[in-house]
Amino acid sequence: MHGGYHPKITASFLVVAVVALLVGQPSAAQTTSADDGGSSISPDPERYRETVSLLASDAMEGRRVGTPGGWKAIGFMETKFRQAGLLPPEKLGGYLQPYEHDWHGKTDAANVVGFLPGTDPVLRGEVVIVSAHHDHLGRNTGSGCPDGRHGDRIHPGANDNASGSAAMLELAFALSSRANELKRTVLFLSVDGEECGCTGAKHYVYEDPVFALEDTVYVLNIDQIGEDAWLEKHRKPRRVDHGADCEVDGEVFARRGIKAATLVGHNSHYHSPEDTVGHMDFPEAMKVVDRALELVWNAAQAPSDQAAVTRGEP
Repeated sequence: MHGGYHPKITASFLVVAVVALLVGQPSAAQTTSADDGGSSISPDPERYRETVSLLASDAMEGRRVGTPGGWKAIGFMETKFRQAGLLPPEKLGGYLQPYEHDWHGKTDAANVVGFLPGTDPVLRGEVVIVSAHHDHLGRNTGSGCPDGRHGDRIHPGANDNASGSAAMLELAFALSSRANELKRTVLFLSVDGEECGCTGAKHYVYEDPVFALEDTVYVLNIDQIGEDAWLEKHRKPRRVDHGADCEVDGEVFARRGIKAATLVGHNSHYHSPEDTVGHMDFPEAMKVVDRALELVWNAAQAPSDQAAVTRGEP
């Protein structure tokens, strides 16, 4: 997460609805079973834990944009998108959306993009996006946005944002099992460069949207859910230019007038080498994953009334 959870973020969202999750909320499985005659979908807690552990492992070297560890994370997400049954966008000719990361230093970067096509004759042209950033700080040295506070130690980024990337993958696997029932198209966007200017989200929105932005009806961004989370609904800020800074990727979509929200939480070890798997609260994180699945399912299945798309939000 770029900016992390701190007073700056809290203040910046005083005008938006911040609603605590996990209190009296039905699970995604309960929600879908109420709507479709008893069948249900649900995430896999063991797979979720394994994914977080792999992304936060030393082998990924902190997943800094443009580094070997960052490209390992990209390859990992691409493999998982394929395993989940997501389709690569024809426009890209594959799952990768390469771009030049240019934020206090230039390097090659890539988003990972896959989708499940909608099946409703009227609504399949509308798009719901699930996003999460796969990058983190690496060893917090080199070009981009280093601060050198912790020398060259690996920053694992378990909470920030292996937790959100793993959640997005759980949604991909769960929804893929019911793909023939999705009314709207659901696009999964694993973005690069969030920690240093939200460059991956900006590239998608301003340079290379896979589907027309006017057809995008809702974006759910998932960022830092390893301790707890709530839903922050983004409002379009005054600055809408490409270079405007951001706290989270969801803001980039909101600047273009798209309904967007982020599931985001605390991080007691924000941007430090101590953001490890051992500090994750996996039971709480899985509750947030359930809630994310519920939100995306409801958005994908809502009637044609645009207001109904986000009716499932608290």
